[in-house]
Amino acid sequence: MTQPHQEEKIVDSHDPKTCRRPKTAPESSNRTLYPPRTLLQNGTLVLEDSLHCLYYEVYGPSSSNTTVGNDDPSKMGGKIALSLHGGPGAGCFPKHAQFFDPEKYHKVILFDQRGCGRSTPRGETRLNTLQLLVQDIETLREHLDVDAFDVVLGGSWGSTLALAYAQSFPMRVRSMVLRGVCLFRSREIDWLFGNSGSGTGSGTDTGSGTGTGTGTGTGNSNGNDTIHYDKTFCISNKKELACEWKKFVNGVSKNDIDHDKNDIDDDNNEANHDNERDGTSTRRVLYKYYNALLGPDPLARAKAARSWFQWEMSVASLSIELDVKNGELGDVIVWNGARRVWVVKQGNDDQVVGTQKYHNKYLDFLRKWPKLSSDTMMLDSPCRPTGIQPLISQQPVRCEDGNDKSHSDAKETTAAETFIPAQAMLTCFYSVNQEFIMENFDLLKNENIERIRHIPCIAVQGAKDMICPPDSALDLVEAWPEMECRFVTEGKHSMYDPRIMSELI
Repeated sequence: MTQPHQEEKIVDSHDPKTCRRPKTAPESSNRTLYPPRTLLQNGTLVLEDSLHCLYYEVYGPSSSNTTVGNDDPSKMGGKIALSLHGGPGAGCFPKHAQFFDPEKYHKVILFDQRGCGRSTPRGETRLNTLQLLVQDIETLREHLDVDAFDVVLGGSWGSTLALAYAQSFPMRVRSMVLRGVCLFRSREIDWLFGNSGSGTGSGTDTGSGTGTGTGTGTGNSNGNDTIHYDKTFCISNKKELACEWKKFVNGVSKNDIDHDKNDIDDDNNEANHDNERDGTSTRRVLYKYYNALLGPDPLARAKAARSWFQWEMSVASLSIELDVKNGELGDVIVWNGARRVWVVKQGNDDQVVGTQKYHNKYLDFLRKWPKLSSDTMMLDSPCRPTGIQPLISQQPVRCEDGNDKSHSDAKETTAAETFIPAQAMLTCFYSVNQEFIMENFDLLKNENIERIRHIPCIAVQGAKDMICPPDSALDLVEAWPEMECRFVTEGKHSMYDPRIMSELI
């Protein structure tokens, strides 16, 4: 998750310098990034809608082996890789190209998705949907004259985009690697940004990070489920995060947001508490952030962005204990799709521990919410895309005594007006409008899985990932048992977590 910045400077949110690394790591976690690569070409691509302009980069061999600019990308052989960043809105960075073996992948393509990084306009939500992002990849592929991507690597939100692109253009993807699987379902958004303290479920929070929720669902003809909410469905109800959640709630105030029909603000509104099923009460705080981050007040936006990133960092760094001794699980638990068995890897030793007959249950203790037959809490999108107005510095405001505001106040206002926190803005926008965003993408639907079943795929999932919990990876394995999934028992969310990095590389 990205650290808040008050400047236009773009920083890698998962840089090892800012990532909290474990104090110790197993000996098997010894694979690190490959050397920096040569930037062969970069450029911008004006998209068909004429509003968005996409920034991209193409990297070649290691910079230690090649002089920048001396190689013609069109004459280079070898495999071609595509890396999809997370967020939504995080942006791409040169280090992302260092996850690929330069001996195998002679070109690595990176790009900033709509509205973030060096793509323009920054923070723009108009014409910004998953459907359009998928089409952008295809447009970029054609622009760079690539027949097909030999591998597509997507992490977190990038895994959502990777799956969506592969299901839309299966002939253009030859293999996939996913990290921190995200399917961008309602339950995933509610887990991270919701609060169900007033839910009617009977489960309790054990404080272990796994909870004991046993909510029940009843399917209907529309594929939605009625669910009795257990408070462990939202990570905000974990006692370890009580203080951080309170800070997050206080990160936006009534004076910071432009109240309109989209704002669900009244904590005393009985309708909010009586209608928990429709999600409005669960997402009450999320809607407040929508109004602050996408509203007209630059100071409110900067304040909300800072609080947003602090909450995400608190969740990402949360330490939990699994229900079993980690030594019993090994360093990595692998679902081998070819053999249909679970394999526990401890150092250099492999042990088969399960077969297809019960592979759906072997790691169910990692789940953070009850397993249901279909998604829940599908909401009508309450908010519409909004254009980001040009941020123009204002003149100092005159006080009643005729004096200007303090120089520091003026500097703060000017800095806020030029600060566009794209990741917080776009993540919030996509989360609030999740049903609209995912309208054409049921990633677990059997007919969609059939379109990619032939594509080799490996997923790397941190068992202690609290941003994208293991539930989605487990659900994907159930729908797509031919894939391989590697659960890193001590792994968290960051791609720079040494254990996660080792499995990716």
